Amino acid sequence: MRRILKSLLQSYRCQYFKTLENFNSKWKKALKKPVLLLADLSLPDGSFMSWMEINGTFKDVTTKCIVISGQQDIGDMRGCLDLGVLDYIVKPFVPAEVQIKVERVFQELRLPWALNPTAHSVSLDLNGTTLTSKQFQIFSLLHSAYPQGVTRIEIQTLVSQNTKVNEKNLTVHLSLL
Repeated sequence: MRRILKSLLQSYRCQYFKTLENFNSKWKKALKKPVLLLADLSLPDGSFMSWMEINGTFKDVTTKCIVISGQQDIGDMRGCLDLGVLDYIVKPFVPAEVQIKVERVFQELRLPWALNPTAHSVSLDLNGTTLTSKQFQIFSLLHSAYPQGVTRIEIQTLVSQNTKVNEKNLTVHLSLL
């Protein structure tokens, strides 16, 4: 199951912890808490529900939590939901079901665009892509000008600066974005 979750969530650049001890130490040190926590209720070194009871609930925090369990214990389900867990999924689960629930959380959060100038990459909802230098310049310009916007002439002037840019090349760059 853990292998399925790890491969399923790989595209979201998630951190993966095999034990509650590893997770707990990372959680305590984290300056910025994760936006989503997908937790197996029964870990090799302890119960995630016990951890939630000790460390607080997920009702008023920015971290959303989905619990996966192999047990259909109604008491555990109620307990997790009372602690603010967003959803309780029972194994065996359909991987697509988990993926859709994770995607829904990210869509509801409306995560901001993340621009990385050194790598010329852009990501939204934790899905990233790498752009060419010109594409990144154009995208950065559009992003910084939002919501007012920019004209085609401003793009051509600011991005190309002293380089003559063919009108068709600019059209191609804009359409690729």
